Amino acid sequence: MAKMLRALIIFAFVNAFYVDATVNSTSPGLPHYKTLSEMYKALAQAKPREFLDAHNKIRLVLGVPPLRWDPSLERHSRKYANSQAHICHLNHSHGIYGENIAWEQYDESSPQQIVQRFIDEQKNYDILAGVCKCPPLSKDCMCGHFTQVIWRTTEKVGCAEVACKGDKGKLVVCFYDPPGNVIGQHPLDQPLE
Repeated sequence: MAKMLRALIIFAFVNAFYVDATVNSTSPGLPHYKTLSEMYKALAQAKPREFLDAHNKIRLVLGVPPLRWDPSLERHSRKYANSQAHICHLNHSHGIYGENIAWEQYDESSPQQIVQRFIDEQKNYDILAGVCKCPPLSKDCMCGHFTQVIWRTTEKVGCAEVACKGDKGKLVVCFYDPPGNVIGQHPLDQPLE
């Protein structure tokens, strides 16, 4: 019953958005979609841009080259996220790519907010010394998500969101190539002066 109610609410929201966008198509700034399919496609294309822009804002501030969106990494991220959707745990793939994973109980965060959570770990990282200030084996204090986002030699990113089975929340996976977080290396190649 809860799933059906949620589907009806989403359907009503989408229809209201669709009708609003078509009725007010002459208003500046409002998109005009001829079909719901067009609207869904536009929404799907907006997410990659949101993920990418959120990553590149902090990279710009730190003087690190911007990342490029990679559809192949997005597909790999989606495939891995789907493989974890039944348990919805933050299990790393230990694959060939750098990786950031996030989970939330509800689908309340935008791509920018998810990436901001990764970036917020900068408070735990001494960027001049290139050292994480977290105590060893701490589960509540991390740095690796932040350092992967800013890793200078990483060139491409691809992210995906999936709904966890059994209403267990949302899982977000971002893969990075080449991977960062190489032991013994500084994320910026050299400390900031």
